[in-house]
Amino acid sequence: NSGDLQLFYICYMRNCFLTFILLLSSQFQVFSQIDFHHPFHNLSSKNGLPSSEVYMVRQDSKGITWICSDGGVTKYDGHLLKSFTTLDGLTDNVVFDFYEDYKGRIWFLTYNSELCSYDGSNIIQYQYNHLIKEIPNTSSSNSKQLYIDKSESIYYSIHQAGFIQINAQGKLIYRGNNRNSIEFIYDKDHVFPSFASFK
Repeated sequence: NSGDLQLFYICYMRNCFLTFILLLSSQFQVFSQIDFHHPFHNLSSKNGLPSSEVYMVRQDSKGITWICSDGGVTKYDGHLLKSFTTLDGLTDNVVFDFYEDYKGRIWFLTYNSELCSYDGSNIIQYQYNHLIKEIPNTSSSNSKQLYIDKSESIYYSIHQAGFIQINAQGKLIYRGNNRNSIEFIYDKDHVFPSFASFK
């Protein structure tokens, strides 16, 4: 009858209202947990960046922010900016990305694909860059991936150049023939190009 229908409608509306209040209060709770006092820093070429054309911004395991640009790479600790260029040992001023190895060294992936690493105080050229230079098409792509295992072997994949492996003694062990592959898989120091067949 109409009385039951009216009672049902009142209960239904009350439940909807209570649900709305609960959802609204939960949103306020989440909103109140946001830390609006967290410092944001606006970095630009006006306050120390070597270039406004930035390719990658990421932090390493120590919380240092690395800013990769076409004018070098910049290290930012939250207070100070320190930029590195070829004058400091970079192989190229166009830096697309970086890789942090198991020792905490920072390796820079540059346009010319030759490698160098930052040991905490200096940039050091990779001693077997001449092997990388001998491979065609290594400087024609910004798509690169790097891995260094605990035996100091490097695994380096470069789009249009293939998969490169150089051991600690400087022997070029393997190079993939699929020049369009840029990724590989590593697990417990076993590294495979993604186009390899698994057995």
